Amino acid sequence: SEVLPVTTVLGILRNSTSPAMNNVVSLIDQSDRYSEWWDRNDDCYDPGPTTDPDTTERSQLDHMLLSDALWSRVVPGTAKMHHDWVGSCAKDGGLFSDHWPLTVDL
Repeated sequence: SEVLPVTTVLGILRNSTSPAMNNVVSLIDQSDRYSEWWDRNDDCYDPGPTTDPDTTERSQLDHMLLSDALWSRVVPGTAKMHHDWVGSCAKDGGLFSDHWPLTVDL
């Protein structure tokens, strides 16, 4: 099932222009739509995707909003959440961001 946003901030930002901005994340498979891992129980283990808001450690905090002019230049199939970047958790001495970058080619 689809996980729904818990705030209205993205909607406010998208609709703050006319026409509304386009969200690059919409081009990514639903199962890959997360940009942040919060190790909520400090066990250095990511249990993977879940739709349960009380147990999930993944969230979509980072977005890329494009005007229609830029949206029309998006190269199909190039939007990507870079989950291939392997990090570590804080208790292992990891010194990396807990966010995965989002990219798209124009």
